[in-house]
Formats: sequence, structure tokens, C-alpha cells
Amino acid sequence: MTRKLKYRGDFHNNEIEKVKHYFTSRYPGRAGISKSVFRIKENQRLSLLKEWFPRHREISLLDIGCGDGVFLSNVLDGTLKLIKIEDLVPDNIKLAGCRLADKTETLDTEVIDSYSVNDKKQYDIVLAIGIFDYYCDWPGLLESLMSRTKGILIADFPKSGTFHSMARRIWLGLNHIKLNTISGPGLDRFLRSLGMNFEVKELDLNWMVKIGNSEPQSRDQTAAGNSSSGGDSR
Repeated sequence: MTRKLKYRGDFHNNEIEKVKHYFTSRYPGRAGISKSVFRIKENQRLSLLKEWFPRHREISLLDIGCGDGVFLSNVLDGTLKLIKIEDLVPDNIKLAGCRLADKTETLDTEVIDSYSVNDKKQYDIVLAIGIFDYYCDWPGLLESLMSRTKGILIADFPKSGTFHSMARRIWLGLNHIKLNTISGPGLDRFLRSLGMNFEVKELDLNWMVKIGNSEPQSRDQTAAGNSSSGGDSR
């Protein structure tokens, strides 16, 4: 992809500071009314990710916006070779680091704005759940994330027109943050414009998307000679 990041500079810095403040002081917790309103249908995403994750475990994974680590911890049922977690909020990194320590041979952590990172390292899987909700420049963000994977990117996009998205839009607006949502046809046009293989699954509140030219392979699969095509089929 040849698109340039359009929102670097003062505009992006201003927006990301609002998001950082929100996640530091106002983000809903996992109990009571907050769980019932803001974390409904989470099991749908968990089930799909368990299906999409490779069966072998000799892979590296980058979790963008890891939060408290509960979500990824619930997805994984084994130990990965390497996990890196990134988040804007230092306390989230601490919580997630503790929860994921026994889910990987090596755990790397970094407090950072993943949109603007210049890390050249690539990972088998890049996971970006709940990230596109808060960024205006979807093409630029996607370009940045895809440059960091040698396998697949898994992300979710909030569906437009649902009661849940309307409620979130009001709540986030009160915190000076714009919620970005998209329709099915709009997402299809956006993804086709990328010229890459992709798969979309519709859930009740989100579109789950897997983008990439190849599935991560284990050492045994690589040694076998790559007898099957590396691209996803649609």
C-alpha cells in the first residue's frame, strides 16, 4: 500500500490525548452496568478468534491496544512463542503483562501510540480489537498495522446503525471522542480498495476482519515445502 498517514502532527496528537485521557479516567469497567452496556456480545468475538487463530503455537503475536489483557488471555488456550503488547495507558500494560505472562515464552511490553510507531519488526499475527473505533484515518492506520505483520491482521470495526453504536456514540461524544462506525457495503468497498485478501464475519455489533496474504506457518509446515497456496480464499 502506498497511502501516507494523513493525520500525523497536531491533529492526531490532540485526538490521541483525548483517547488516552478517556482510557485513563473514564473507560467503563468490567462489572455492573458497564459490563451490561459496554461489554455485551464479547463472547462472539472470543469464539471467532479461537477459530481464526492457528492451531500451532510457534508464532509471534502483537496485540495493539491490549487493555487489561483479559480479552487476549481468554482467547489463548496455550503458550505462544512471543507476545508483544502495546497500549497508551501504563496501568493497562502492567495489568495485561501480569495476565499474559504465562501465555508466552517471551513477553515484550511498550507504552506507545501504535499509530505512529516506527518499529520495523514483523509478527505472524497483529491483533487490533477495539482500535478502529477511535481513529479517523482508517487507511493510514491499516497501512501502519499491515507493515507490522508477515502473516495476518485481525481487527474489528463497529457496525453502524445499531442501538449499541448509537449509545456508544453519545457516551463517547460526552467525552469529546468521535466513534467511527461503518456499514457492510462501506466496509466491503474499503477492504476491496486495498487489493489484499480478506475475510469478513458479521457479528451482532461488529464486523470481524482478517486481512493478509498468508496464514502463519509452523516450522514443520515450512519444512514440508509450502505445498498449499499462501493466500486466504474468500
